[in-house]
Amino acid sequence: MTILNAKEFFNRTLQLPLTGEMFRDLARTYIASGQGMFILSSTPYDGEAIDATKEWFSSLGQVTYPIGPALLPDSPSALSVTSTRCDVKPVVEFLDKMQKVHGEKSVVYMSFGIFFWPENPEKVWAVIEELLASGTPLVWAHPSPLCIVPEDELKMFQDSDIAFEIQWALQEEILSHPAMGWFISHTAVGIVYRKPCIIEFHNQPMNAATMTLVKKAGFELVEVRTGEHSTWKMYRFQDLDPKDLPTFTVDAVRREIRETGDQGDGRSGSWCQS
Repeated sequence: MTILNAKEFFNRTLQLPLTGEMFRDLARTYIASGQGMFILSSTPYDGEAIDATKEWFSSLGQVTYPIGPALLPDSPSALSVTSTRCDVKPVVEFLDKMQKVHGEKSVVYMSFGIFFWPENPEKVWAVIEELLASGTPLVWAHPSPLCIVPEDELKMFQDSDIAFEIQWALQEEILSHPAMGWFISHTAVGIVYRKPCIIEFHNQPMNAATMTLVKKAGFELVEVRTGEHSTWKMYRFQDLDPKDLPTFTVDAVRREIRETGDQGDGRSGSWCQS
C-alpha cells in the first residue's frame, strides 16, 4: 500500500485555476448520465482500482473497459527511423547519431507535458547540466507556455554535441527509437511507464509513488520539489534522522541526479541502460 501525506498531492503552489473540485464536479455530472467508462490504464498497473471501479459501475448498471495505454498501431521502431515529417526529422537524425556513437538505450528524454512547468526552473537547469556533464545524451522538449528558457540555457544546448532542444516533439516516435533509454517526466497518468519522475500536481505524486515504491519500475526525484506543501516531511521519511531528510536545494538536486544515474546502471554517473 502506498501512503502519502495529504499535502503531497500538491507539489507546488499553483498559480492557475486548477482544482480537484473541478474534476469532481465533472465526474458527478458525466458518471451519472453515462452508460459506462473507458479507462486509459491497464490491470498490471491499476488492477485494484480497476476492479473497484468495475464493481462500482456494475452497481449503477454501467460497464467499464480498461483499454490500456493508447499506442500507435504500427511498429514503433520502424515508424521512428523512417519518419519524414519535417518537425520530427531533426530529432530522429540526432537519435540516429547518438545510437551510432553511444549505442542503444543511451539517450535520456525529458519533458513535462504541454501544461505543467516546475515552479523553480533552477532545479531543471541543474538536472540538465548534470546529465550533460556526465556525458549522457539528452533530448529535451518543453511545450508548456509557462516555460521560459534563458538564453544561456539555450546556448548550452547549441554548444553541445550530445544535447537536442525542441519546443514540441512527437513523443511516441522519440520514445520508440532504439537510442532511447530513460524518460524523465512529471508522471502524468498517460506516461507512468519506466522513468525517473519529477512530480508536479494532483495524481502525479501517487503515480510516482506507485511506480517507484510498489512497481519498482522507476526513480522519483525528491529534491526537485518546491513550494510550501511539497517540502513537508514525506510519510516514507517519518523515521529518518533529521540530518538525512531532503533539503530541496539546487545542490541537493545535483547530488540526487548523480546518485540516480548510479542506480540506473551501477556505474558512476552513468545513465546508460544495459
